[in-house]
Amino acid sequence: MRHVNLNKTFDYLFIGFNSFSHLLNSKDVSLFFNMVKRHMHDSSYFYIDLFIPHPSFLYRSGSQKEKIMDFFDSNINQEVVIEEALEYSENSEIISVHWDYMTDKDSIYRTFKFKMKAYYPDTMNRLLIDSGFIVHAVWGDYDRSPLTENSNLQIYKCSL
Repeated sequence: MRHVNLNKTFDYLFIGFNSFSHLLNSKDVSLFFNMVKRHMHDSSYFYIDLFIPHPSFLYRSGSQKEKIMDFFDSNINQEVVIEEALEYSENSEIISVHWDYMTDKDSIYRTFKFKMKAYYPDTMNRLLIDSGFIVHAVWGDYDRSPLTENSNLQIYKCSL
């Protein structure tokens, strides 16, 4: 997502569902924002959607697992539950995520690990403005309700 070059511009660009949170450092954020700007024209809009880090999410014990979803896996023909364990670094604001895919026999058949950066609304607003974007709106949910202290999401509508 940092090095895409489609050699054209678009009316609307959207990075959603916490994808931005996989950019773990300022260099990657800068490369990404520059890529977005290369694909925008004067009347383009750029939308970005990510979660708001919540203390109960960030300060869970690393050994404490929570069920986050279940689904039917057609590859193994079974219901699967994903349990999540998190470890948060206050210094780097990086969340190390560990997902265990469990079958109905409570056996782990797959593990998936990844990292995400916790971006708070004040940081996102600053990053967008410092990168040359104009922030037109900030919503707290997909229904375009205002961002408040009770919001779970931060959704930005930006232009150049």
